[in-house]
Amino acid sequence: VAEFFAAAGFYPAQVSLPRESRKRKSCGVAFVVLDSREAARDAVERLNGTAILQQTVAVELLDGDYMPASSVSADESPRVSWKPPEELWKEAVFLKDESVAAFRIRIDRGNLHQAPKVQAQAHARFQAAAGAERALEARLVREALGHTH
Repeated sequence: VAEFFAAAGFYPAQVSLPRESRKRKSCGVAFVVLDSREAARDAVERLNGTAILQQTVAVELLDGDYMPASSVSADESPRVSWKPPEELWKEAVFLKDESVAAFRIRIDRGNLHQAPKVQAQAHARFQAAAGAERALEARLVREALGHTH
């Protein structure tokens, strides 16, 4: 990817190639950091729609701020839509005992900092189920390895 950009006269400060966590296969996406927004816009204009290893490349600004006229028709919008920075920089308190669903409900209601009361019974059931699952997994591993203690 760095060579692809360099061949076009752009010299990335950083290139990141995310990989799928279990198989370590490429996600088919690369993130390239250039020296300036202007260089990034020029790269989008010049490289979007070109080919690398016989594959057409889509080059876009991460914030969706700029799309070359050739890549977006009048009735089409960019594939990725990013929130403005002022909407991203919020903090919320997430409790280790809080479910993701309960956290989402609390966030949707605008309650970012007040932690809800944890329901003791639900927490105890979860901990018991997790403990049972860990014990079962340990027993299965011992059996698979021939250790029957």
